[in-house]
Amino acid sequence: MQADTGVASLSDRGPSPPGSVGREGSSRARLHLLADFTPKRDRTLDLFFSAVARQFAAKGWEVEITFASAGPADYTEELERANVRVSRLPFPFGTASARELAGRLRRRPGTVLQAHFLGTFEPRLLALKALGFVEKLQIVDHLSGDLRRLPLPGEWLRRGRGRMAEYVAVSRFVAARIERAGVPRERIRIIENGIATERYMRDPARPRAPLPRVVFAGQLIEEKGVQTLIEAASAMPAAAEWIIAGAGRYRPDLESLARRLDVPARFVGHVDSAELFRGADIVVVPSLWEEAFGLVAVEGMAAGAAVVVSDAGGLPEVVGDSGVVVPRGDPLALRSALETLLRSRQERVRLGTAAQRRAGARFTLARMISEHAESLQSLLLDASATM
Repeated sequence: MQADTGVASLSDRGPSPPGSVGREGSSRARLHLLADFTPKRDRTLDLFFSAVARQFAAKGWEVEITFASAGPADYTEELERANVRVSRLPFPFGTASARELAGRLRRRPGTVLQAHFLGTFEPRLLALKALGFVEKLQIVDHLSGDLRRLPLPGEWLRRGRGRMAEYVAVSRFVAARIERAGVPRERIRIIENGIATERYMRDPARPRAPLPRVVFAGQLIEEKGVQTLIEAASAMPAAAEWIIAGAGRYRPDLESLARRLDVPARFVGHVDSAELFRGADIVVVPSLWEEAFGLVAVEGMAAGAAVVVSDAGGLPEVVGDSGVVVPRGDPLALRSALETLLRSRQERVRLGTAAQRRAGARFTLARMISEHAESLQSLLLDASATM
């Protein structure tokens, strides 16, 4: 019995239209980037998607990038001037989205599809590959949280997830998680995330706040562990300024908790992360769920702040020996670590200097772009060879 993947019936659509082999009759492969993501302008992933797409378009490859929303008009216009086609697709990625994407791909030979934020083992993506709409499928796993063995709609998809796609893991933690789910190690490549580290460099002449500034930035949801930070700040013997940036469904509960525990935290909503971290002395990432990577930790490191993270997912490997790791969900352990840093400016500076050095050497956006470009170039050449 054939699995109901939501795109299986697309195999009856018939042959590809004449002239669809490539732009201007080219027999070269084409690159399609697919992301459940909305660009804003100059955030890390905005810059990443733009740079990768423009780089391959400049080399003469046909490139299309599909977002959940195209984002600002000037962002789209810059890509289109660089001969990158920008399109939209309804997300979350369900049956209707898969059918629409299949119609755009038209089972044209040599298509390389790189997918972001669609689920590690999204069955509709695997079906597009199995049915010939995609020559090479690469899934980039950025996803935090627990990766369960998904109940795929058919044993052929369950067995095939390790051979129908290539996987890019953003950390060693994610790579091990994918491998445990049954993907052969040789199908997994680790490309760590990177940021534009220069944006986070603080001005040495900038005056410091009267009190050490402790910062959290991220989604205000239970899984991010902000409640642990507020509990740790309660009755803290050392004085500090507490700033919580971000938005989410949990904000009213967190504000209520801060009032009840008499923690003078400032909730500042969405702010520019570079500006925020340039003024931070300590950045805390107290996540409770398995973080795939931890971009916020790297941003704090690049700003030269002392970074304290929980032992969740890829966070310990990100900070290495240049940060402090505490057990997740343990406010007493977090309070102890923060008190040590708040009482010792020398220790904050030591950790911040080491963290900034580590971020600049290992987690740059340029390195991330280069490694993805190398991987995609290999896939495009392989796909071209089969045409």
